[in-house]
Amino acid sequence: MPLFFENFKYEKSHDEAQYLSGAEKAAVIAQLDQLPMKQQLCHGDPNPGNILLREHDTFIIDWNNASTGNPKADLAEYIIMIRCAILSPHLRHEATVALYATREASIRIFMEEYEKLSGIAYADIEPWIAPVAARKLIAEAISEAEKTMLVDEIRRRLHTRLS
Repeated sequence: MPLFFENFKYEKSHDEAQYLSGAEKAAVIAQLDQLPMKQQLCHGDPNPGNILLREHDTFIIDWNNASTGNPKADLAEYIIMIRCAILSPHLRHEATVALYATREASIRIFMEEYEKLSGIAYADIEPWIAPVAARKLIAEAISEAEKTMLVDEIRRRLHTRLS
């Protein structure tokens, strides 16, 4: 299991992931335990700033956080980053509105292209989203507003799974 998930399990017992109830943490960990573990190269920081596009080529940069694990967790991290990131208040209002309005379309287009290249579809990534979002809750560099969005995402997914 990748270290960042072990950290989430450790933090669970030390009440650092205080945004989720004990039952929610247990449900996320139970979901994580059902997911296939792999030992493949993962980027560790998949975000749009680390993807460079040039003509018909794509380059992924900044491999400082690379590790081994299941690449589907990396993809879930990317999706969560697009879906839940809080944009800078210094952006022009029009830019913020446009970026927020295109989040889901950006995810859909990215996943369509990714599936063409890899055979991995959004449905394959879906089970990883709640555990990766829960792990992200213990990150230091995210705002309370982003944590609120992450908690909402986790609870929506847990509720859907239990329904």
